Amino acid sequence: MSKSNKYAEIEVASAQKVPTGYTRFAPGDAGFTRAVKKAACEAGRPIYVEYERRYGRDEYRQVATYHAPADVVEQVRQARRVKREVEARKVARRAEERQKSVEERKRAVVCVDLESGIEFSLLTVECQFDPKHADAVAGLTKGQAVTVRGTVGGKGLFERIEVKDCVLAK
Repeated sequence: MSKSNKYAEIEVASAQKVPTGYTRFAPGDAGFTRAVKKAACEAGRPIYVEYERRYGRDEYRQVATYHAPADVVEQVRQARRVKREVEARKVARRAEERQKSVEERKRAVVCVDLESGIEFSLLTVECQFDPKHADAVAGLTKGQAVTVRGTVGGKGLFERIEVKDCVLAK
């Protein structure tokens, strides 16, 4: 047995020399392997590494199989599960916020510009209706005389007067 690496890996010839209470895992996911090694190191428990040579046509490669304490591996798996759940909740929350934003835009103010009818006049009145009045506003036609009640919100560009919270008076 030789001790190497900062994670206290112990090289073994076969899995028979690995103590009980250890579970075997292949290092396919580098992030998972690092997390297990770090957790085992923090717990003060070694990781056993079993190397196997796999031969191809002209060359061979060395494949490692790790044996780590089963409770450490389970802790890391649980931590990763929790992290994935937290990320999924964040993604769901963002999607929900986007949906709310879209719904708010749908409920946006309905605006109608009223003109004085005088040729070359720069005066316009912008009436802002609540979306619940959209059907009544949609029934208006150009040139139709209307009476509107609302609150003057201020003066905009080019003699544009803004009237908020408008209601069509009959």
